[in-house]
Amino acid sequence: MVERRQLAERARVAGNAAYKSQQYSEALRCYQQGLEAERSNMALHANAAMAALKLSCYVQTIEHCDKVGQGKKDRHHPRHAIIQQQNLPTGLA
Repeated sequence: MVERRQLAERARVAGNAAYKSQQYSEALRCYQQGLEAERSNMALHANAAMAALKLSCYVQTIEHCDKVGQGKKDRHHPRHAIIQQQNLPTGLA
């Protein structure tokens, strides 16, 4: 369990470095690698959502937001915040 958490954390840190360098595809790959080790890591899901958004992978963005929001359907759901922030069509929600 501890090893999986450490692997997920290393993947998150690597993903953050790639994201800061605007290497969004690499960042998303790192976040997904971390999620393979620890599926319930909400920080990884949130970061993966932002990397997917930068790559215009909207379905993937929504899937990760849904994990973070755990199915909430209100205006505070992360999916709605991203859609509003990016001025995306509301049909994606």
